[in-house]
Amino acid sequence: MIHKLLCPSPIHISRYFEEHKDHYVHLMRETSRTRTWEPWCAFFLTAVEHQAQHNLTAAESIPSLYEEMKSRFAATLSSRWAAHALDFIFANPIFRNSRFARDSGIPSAPTHRGTHCSLPHPPPETIASPIPC
Repeated sequence: MIHKLLCPSPIHISRYFEEHKDHYVHLMRETSRTRTWEPWCAFFLTAVEHQAQHNLTAAESIPSLYEEMKSRFAATLSSRWAAHALDFIFANPIFRNSRFARDSGIPSAPTHRGTHCSLPHPPPETIASPIPC
């Protein structure tokens, strides 16, 4: 139970801080100088809001990416197992070929052939997923 309460946040705001580095540094210096935290807190909450919106947009794009990739997988793999491969990859975006071969439910010959061919370019945009709790 406690693990679920303390799991890592799926909102990573470092990109916002990097994009607004000058303002970030200015606010940190002002906070140190004046001991006034309100401007820094407002900046931090704005960063959380922007990243949450980015995450929402990314999550909402997943179904259309899946539909786009169905036809690309079918054309590239030319196998009745293309849908199984796609489902495995969407459920397990980070994996080793050995895990794909073991857990995908696809016979070994098509699995070996499928993991050694490349999809048409450009590849789909990588969507960072949160660390599961």
